[in-house]
Amino acid sequence: MVSCRNRPEFENLDNAKEFVLRKLKENYGIDFIFVDDDACNLWKDKWGCTSISAYVRPKGAEDTVPHEFVYRFITSDDTYLIKDEVHAYFYHKQIVDLASPLIPEHEMIVKDKSYIRIYGLERKLGKWTGKENLERYLKAQDFETWMYIYVKDGLSDDEYVDIIKMMLASIYSVNDKYNVNLIVKKDDIFIDRDGTHGSHLFFQDINQHPNLTPEHFTSESILWDIKRFKN
Repeated sequence: MVSCRNRPEFENLDNAKEFVLRKLKENYGIDFIFVDDDACNLWKDKWGCTSISAYVRPKGAEDTVPHEFVYRFITSDDTYLIKDEVHAYFYHKQIVDLASPLIPEHEMIVKDKSYIRIYGLERKLGKWTGKENLERYLKAQDFETWMYIYVKDGLSDDEYVDIIKMMLASIYSVNDKYNVNLIVKKDDIFIDRDGTHGSHLFFQDINQHPNLTPEHFTSESILWDIKRFKN
């Protein structure tokens, strides 16, 4: 039987917002803000227990690329378990610098538009404070590296296949260290729902297949992915 505790931070939205910002400040030592007016919510599960779900960013980082430093905070009234993704913020630049050389050099890759983002996985608040060393964080792999690589528009499918195979060969050499998700997009005028540009060509969650080799990705399988996005 689930027992829901009556805590003041779950009584109304103002209390919830104060609670979120206070707990993050206590753990990480810096101030946070909500990403917009609707970024903190109270909701009830099927047992009537209230939870808080919020999206925050470090104060002062609000003028960065949209959603680059947006992290989730979630807690539950019945268990009082708090989880967050904020820890990734403190290692973002270091991991991006380490992973950037994985983007291969090729005349058809638009490097000035390609980018990398580090997303934190939901972990119990307090596991990380942002003061732990990088090697410990890399070993724990409580993050994912999302690599968005743009290629020039107007190439043939076969040309795109060859470029993607080259990317996979480069990334798979160290994928166990950075938890890479590879997203390949055309540098065209298409605008996605999140405001980013470029038509999708290929997606691979490499972390889900750590034992595969680049040879696993045949020309036929990559071409199938390209045609799937076209449809």
